Amino acid sequence: MVAYVLRFNAVYVGLCPNCMGDISLDRLLKGLPCDRCLPDSFISGDSSEVIDILSRFQRLYGLKWLKILGDEFSDFSKFFESRLGFKLWGAQTSWAKRLLSLESFAIIAPTGVGKTTLLIAYVAFRAERYGWRILYVTPTENLARQVGERLAKITSSVIVYYSSMPRRIREDVLNKISSGDYRVLVVTTSFLEKRFKDIALRRFNLIVVDDVDSLMRDSRNIDRILILLGFSEETIRTALELIKVKLRLSKIRASNPSDIVEKLEYTSLELESKLRRLLQQTTNNGQLIVASATGRPRGYRHLVFRELLNFEVGGGSDYIRNIIDSYIIDDNTLDCIVKLVKSLGPGGLIFVSQYLGKSYIDQVVVALRRNGIRVEKAIAGSWRSVLKLERGDIDVIVSIASRYGVAVRGLDAPRAIKYTIFIGVPARKIRVEDALLNPMRLTRVLIQARDEGVSDAQSILSNVSKTLEKVSDYSMLLRALRRGEAEGLMADTVNILINAYRWATSWLKRKLLEGREYMIGTMLATHEGLEDYIYIPDVLTYIQASGRASRLLDGKMTLGLSIIIESRLNLVRALESRLQLYSDSKIIDYSTLNIESIKKTLEDTRSGNGREFNVKSSLVIVESPTKARTIAWFWGRPGKKRIGRLIVYETSMVDDASGNVILLQITASRGHIFELVENLNNSRYGVIVNGSNSDYIPIYGSIKRCKSCGYQFISSTTCPRCGSSEVFDSKIIVEALRRLALTVDEIIIATDPDREGEKIAFDIYLTLKAYNQNIRRVVIREVTKREFTEALKNATLINIKLVESQIARRISDRLIGYTLSDYLKNIYGYKWLGAGRVQSPVLGWIIERFNAWANSIVYKVCFKLKVGYNLCLPVESKSIAESIALTDNILVSNVAYLIEDLSPPPPYTTDTLLYDASNKLGLNAERSMRIAQDLFESGLITYHRTDSTRVSQQGILVAKNYLEERGLQEYFKPRVWSSSGAHECIRPTKPLDLEGLEKALSEGTLRIPIRLTWQHKALYDAIFRRFIASQMIEAKAIKSIITLTVGSRSISIEEIGDFKIYGFTRVYSYKIEPWTLTVKQGDSIEVLDAKIFKSSLSPLYTSGDIVKIMKEKNVGRPSTYHKAIEANKRHGYIVESKKRKLLIPTKLGLEVYSILKNKFNPIISEDYTRLLEEKLDMIEVNSVDPKNIIRELWNDLEKYITTNEDKVS
Repeated sequence: MVAYVLRFNAVYVGLCPNCMGDISLDRLLKGLPCDRCLPDSFISGDSSEVIDILSRFQRLYGLKWLKILGDEFSDFSKFFESRLGFKLWGAQTSWAKRLLSLESFAIIAPTGVGKTTLLIAYVAFRAERYGWRILYVTPTENLARQVGERLAKITSSVIVYYSSMPRRIREDVLNKISSGDYRVLVVTTSFLEKRFKDIALRRFNLIVVDDVDSLMRDSRNIDRILILLGFSEETIRTALELIKVKLRLSKIRASNPSDIVEKLEYTSLELESKLRRLLQQTTNNGQLIVASATGRPRGYRHLVFRELLNFEVGGGSDYIRNIIDSYIIDDNTLDCIVKLVKSLGPGGLIFVSQYLGKSYIDQVVVALRRNGIRVEKAIAGSWRSVLKLERGDIDVIVSIASRYGVAVRGLDAPRAIKYTIFIGVPARKIRVEDALLNPMRLTRVLIQARDEGVSDAQSILSNVSKTLEKVSDYSMLLRALRRGEAEGLMADTVNILINAYRWATSWLKRKLLEGREYMIGTMLATHEGLEDYIYIPDVLTYIQASGRASRLLDGKMTLGLSIIIESRLNLVRALESRLQLYSDSKIIDYSTLNIESIKKTLEDTRSGNGREFNVKSSLVIVESPTKARTIAWFWGRPGKKRIGRLIVYETSMVDDASGNVILLQITASRGHIFELVENLNNSRYGVIVNGSNSDYIPIYGSIKRCKSCGYQFISSTTCPRCGSSEVFDSKIIVEALRRLALTVDEIIIATDPDREGEKIAFDIYLTLKAYNQNIRRVVIREVTKREFTEALKNATLINIKLVESQIARRISDRLIGYTLSDYLKNIYGYKWLGAGRVQSPVLGWIIERFNAWANSIVYKVCFKLKVGYNLCLPVESKSIAESIALTDNILVSNVAYLIEDLSPPPPYTTDTLLYDASNKLGLNAERSMRIAQDLFESGLITYHRTDSTRVSQQGILVAKNYLEERGLQEYFKPRVWSSSGAHECIRPTKPLDLEGLEKALSEGTLRIPIRLTWQHKALYDAIFRRFIASQMIEAKAIKSIITLTVGSRSISIEEIGDFKIYGFTRVYSYKIEPWTLTVKQGDSIEVLDAKIFKSSLSPLYTSGDIVKIMKEKNVGRPSTYHKAIEANKRHGYIVESKKRKLLIPTKLGLEVYSILKNKFNPIISEDYTRLLEEKLDMIEVNSVDPKNIIRELWNDLEKYITTNEDKVS
């Protein structure tokens, strides 16, 4: 077990896991309660012994529920082993704890990891030990029969009902249902739809739903389940009304008048209040468990689970896939199927693609029977066919490749089913006119047209993209598009999209007349008869159906074979592209397989030699909800639950190499949970100073945020700014994380890879140590599936030196900032004034440049020349400018040329990115960092707070793949740029330029949790081009050096006229001035226009300029560059011009800086700030004691502090 040691001690207010009182850092590191609960003399063992001691001395408070849960878990574990003959294994332990805590939730996990076994044992446990009435709902009759048989073996009072039972038995079961003569009732979803009245008046303590998709085929089933759990119809109706209002509000908040938004917000609050009252009146509601690997609910009705039971249904990737995916290109489908079945033998499922129709199933059955193959079709009930297949009475089953097909889901016969055959790629077939009503498909077709150079395509695409950025309610938009008209605020949007739709539809139809088939990314457009269609591969159906051949058998995974028979290779490749969202599988040519060897392996894995795997549960904690959502979506649509205000995503991942399964719960801390208190417990600005041994002890409290005004504070229960008592306290997050920690095997902390992220990770570690000892730290520098998977394999320790560095920085910022701020507040009487360690020197630079600007005012005459060039000439006075502006022609006095080698720029670091974003894109530092944060958390770029240009091998591979795909491989020149530093440069994570990114998003092969604006796209494009250029060969330019004479004044210009070797400029453009290669000495260039501007020889700074200076002077760090600028804005010391984004000091800013410079000159000087920054950096390499830095700073500040009043003198 890791024992972390810090050179700081600290106090955490209210964090004792037992009494919720104050607790020291060293106690938290040991996972112990505070010394008031448990004096040191009583510490003698592990957490169970601690709880026993607390209980013995009657001091067991907050940890009491750990004991209760532990006792019940022990009881259930013994019950499980006694009835099933083996112990709980893998994730069953985690799920069991959640079940026993009476939590309602969805089990999101691959089929075959033991969830059905656990639920059967839990059902029996609750029925026997607690006398619960329980309903178990399955999607198919086959599963209902299997579950019923397994339950009957371990408990009594179980009845099963399905419609195809023999009539006499069915009537007997119905009588028992009517009389309530059972503890456990197992039914199918069709029972709820057809015979709900038979159980409508019963109340169930527990309902288990085995497959949520089949349940929600009839949305009224949700209401039925909730009624059976004890919720009133009024409660359900109110919850649904609230959901509708919330959805409406989220869709219109950004694009509708404030009065509409306010009205909806008021309605939402009223409904929430009503729902709370109704829930308080309802007691003893039952527990709902949804056991589904593939829950993909549509519509909004399922969200009532969120409002009433605090979870949402989702579905991760479907199965642990041990499948060989293959294809055969063949037009003679029926003959091909017969040959395959004869070759592979018994044990196959044959799926007919939905677009071929159910009638084609009959043709397949006839062809197989004609060739002596025993076959049955499964359209409605499948259990009899499966029994025949298991007994060897038939060879294969033929069914439809539909997501709800009876052979696609609810079928578990690992010994019998060895292979699957697909007749046609599973796909949706949609008329072109209907398909392009979807804005994403419409966008993809427009991108295709643009890429082919079709005139008007680019302008139409641009209009559509800008329009869709503003759309918040896609459901309303789709309805309006289908009607072909809209009113009010959406009318303009719909008209733009309708025009684009007509253009795209017409263009695509013309293309199909030329070629009959046409690939658009992963969609296939075809002309068939008199109609045009688009085929969209249904990858989820393929994963589910093919997975029937690879199942869990005696704790091991069988091998399965999948064969797709298709006449169109493009459609197979399209399916493969979509499959990459869920798996690393490749679909390979069947003819390249060693079939005899595969057939042997198919048999071996069904004889005890299958793939072994382990299952564990992990709680992953990141900082940002966006990052949490991005990670959760790596494996398909996640489930979601709420614990208080905390959103937790649930999904599962499979390591294809090892076969190990990790059941993930992913959530976000929302940044720091704790911060230094203000003035508390005789502290000075949140730091206790022990003069006797020069010790500095920071005091941390939970961060509060006012719900009314957004103000953040620590040491108060009401908002110090507006007085509101509506406050969000991060202790809520602490409580939720502690609950989650109890039910998982391990905790993974994946906060950002910098000082702040390390401190957040350390605080989370302290918070959870008493609840779960198995805590690991992982570092993720790009939010991608590959990086996340690798990070889990290479977990590391928390970097204590980074933590110490952050603590020292925060204390120094607090001491300097509060000392200076209090001084200003005492002078001006304004509470909102402030100053800081980096903020104040930055203000000085802005003022210094403003003074230089004011003292060097000039006039500029800007000429627009006929050659297409703009020339600006500074002059001393307006009269001279007016005289020069009369010039009609400019003389070329001298011309010279040289060949210049141009090297590509290095990839971006934080400072260079902010500089270019400011000066090229017009984005200020704060906005640029927010956009970069979005791009990072969405998995599109690497970590954006970095001062390193280092390129990893993965980064080099991204550039190599991109250049090869574009046919530019001869331009590839890999560079690592820097071999030092743990961080990497800012680069794209995928070989997708902006056009490729837009394509991937529009066709669904890439999913991100945000909607990209033009600013996101512009910054991504800049990052992508700069990085790719950094991995390309040098350019060779022809540079023109020309002297131009205007009247009596001369000016020299240097411009690139052309390139001899384009090199990296193929992707990273340079402005070319071809006219400079054609002019000669003595030529005159005609002036088309001349304008006079008042300007300065010392231009004002932009935020990008300031960041560049901060980097050059070693003041500030990547994580704080933009914060120093924004702090000066927030305090009213500077303003930013609207058009050119220039930074200008205000009168207040000038006054404040003058006062600070006079009183605190040494401390706010850039030299002092730089030296302090360098000392703080030294902590990270363990070359300096952090307390010595604080001591020196304290001594420097001491002369400004009146110790008896604890105020600035």
